[in-house]
Amino acid sequence: MVKRNAVIAAGLSAIIGFLVVYHVFYNEEAKVKRRFKEFSERISKEPDETKLIAAATVNKIIRMIQETIQVDIPSRSISKKFTRKELSAPIFNVRSNYLKMTLRFFDFGIDLSEEDTAAVRLTGNLTGKLLSGESVDETHELYCLLKKNKNDEWLFSSIEIVEVLEK
Repeated sequence: MVKRNAVIAAGLSAIIGFLVVYHVFYNEEAKVKRRFKEFSERISKEPDETKLIAAATVNKIIRMIQETIQVDIPSRSISKKFTRKELSAPIFNVRSNYLKMTLRFFDFGIDLSEEDTAAVRLTGNLTGKLLSGESVDETHELYCLLKKNKNDEWLFSSIEIVEVLEK
């Protein structure tokens, strides 16, 4: 009877330990991945999107960003902090150049070692068709920082397109 109780207690302790570790580490990682999935769904565009829907979509996109965001694109000599308001028009303009656009993220490497900060290295693939009819298929390595706000939401605070050296 004593051995049985000890085995049950050890089993329950192991299950509780697993749940605590899962909740602390993997649950936040899943939230960060979901944030990228949500971002890719919002940035993507279908051919039948009206200007009103596009404006509403841009508004939803910028709400996923902190009040200011650092954007670094070395290949275009861009390294600047933008406010949400400053990003609305460029996001709208870029999306309006596309008839159809899809953004996907994969190969996530997520570091949650700092409290309420997620450092994410991942690959992004943008495919689509411009209004001119030209097809686009670009893949880039990205480094992003996300910060958790008081509402427990992960918001983008920095995005960098990492320059990959070619062979």
